[in-house]
Amino acid sequence: MNAFIQSFGCPKNLVDTERIIFLAEKEGLDFVENPANADVIIINTCAFIKPAVEESVKAVLEATLLKGQTRCKRIIVAGCLVTRYGKELFNKIPAVDCFIGPSSVEETARIIRRYRRTTAGGREFIPMGRKRADFRGRTVTAPGHYAYLKLSEGCSNNCSFCTIPMIRGRLRSRPAGEIIEEAKILAGKGVKELIIIGQDIASYGSDRGRRELPALLKKIEDIGGIRWIRLMYMHPAHITDGIISAVSDSEKICRYMDIPLQHVNDGILRAMNRKITGSEIAGLIDTLRNRIEGLKIRSTFIVGFPGETKKIYRELKDFVKSAELDRMGAFVYSPEEETAAYNLNGRVGIAEAVRRHMELMDIQKKISSGKNKDLTGKRIRVIIDSCGGGDKYCVARSQWDAPDIDCTVRVSGGNLKPGDMVDVFVGKSSHFELFAECK
Repeated sequence: MNAFIQSFGCPKNLVDTERIIFLAEKEGLDFVENPANADVIIINTCAFIKPAVEESVKAVLEATLLKGQTRCKRIIVAGCLVTRYGKELFNKIPAVDCFIGPSSVEETARIIRRYRRTTAGGREFIPMGRKRADFRGRTVTAPGHYAYLKLSEGCSNNCSFCTIPMIRGRLRSRPAGEIIEEAKILAGKGVKELIIIGQDIASYGSDRGRRELPALLKKIEDIGGIRWIRLMYMHPAHITDGIISAVSDSEKICRYMDIPLQHVNDGILRAMNRKITGSEIAGLIDTLRNRIEGLKIRSTFIVGFPGETKKIYRELKDFVKSAELDRMGAFVYSPEEETAAYNLNGRVGIAEAVRRHMELMDIQKKISSGKNKDLTGKRIRVIIDSCGGGDKYCVARSQWDAPDIDCTVRVSGGNLKPGDMVDVFVGKSSHFELFAECK
């Protein structure tokens, strides 16, 4: 049997997809790139905000058009969409054979075994599970020299705009021993860069009554073969002195911290249930920059949140200008019915919210351009992600850049291949790209 899989959403969902692939391959399925050549189509969905829901539903409907018209005999829909709208879709899209909720990916093996035995059998709806998936067995789909390492499932922060606690449940941290074993397996497969992820990795272990990230990072550092450790998704209110020291003292943890700030106005932060103030955010940034030499900070902001007046937006804009964060993204607020923020007064019109988003990103574009220009004439270490561009260059990243979301380095010269870590000389720069030579 052949299978085709499509994955939507964040890296955390990608890890689930990699587990599904591993389980399906273990049951004898071969994966193909064309869904028309697949007996089973698997779609791992995202449902964080409305556009993600629409994208996932569109993919499901497209798959149903192939069923019976090509080799496709079975359709499996997994992931966040199943928790949020699965029961409704189960009734409306009878062509889907199985819906599998988050944290239930282990059920994939049983489902595939049944499909291999018979084409008969009823449809199934498997809700979100409470057990943790065993990610020590997964097929890494990243280039191979980097991989994501998920510390936990769910989130207990309860930000008023966020659907994750409803979709994925409350925080459930994985056992440290299991994480370390997975990291060793990945290192044994040639992974050089581990990207540490979770809804809020700074909260790792808090569901067990203690914050355990610093101790875990120390154990990961001791694993041979791992060269870079990258920290993603840390709530600013949960960054402790221990975490700061762990980064500052480490030779492997990248001087890069991903800290979604979301806003800086105290009233908006309260409405978002962020449990931090604007002055505390400013103080945290100063502390991080003073204690961690060479640190670059990535963050995200939401514009157009209910109650964000023009004056409040100017406060956010002034902060972005003065803080000069090294990497930044911004998003237009998406009202989601199940969240506490949905019923807040003072909604901002979509046209105005989009205008604010564009203005904020224009400001950041100038900041990024200046910071990249500061790197010209310097030598930096990069990891090669891909080679073979039209001009015979390789695409790489510095320790200050995460895959797919941050700046890239276009490297010429040298006999390089993906996974190589080399020092390059930066000759010129643009807003989001460096141009360097390996010499």
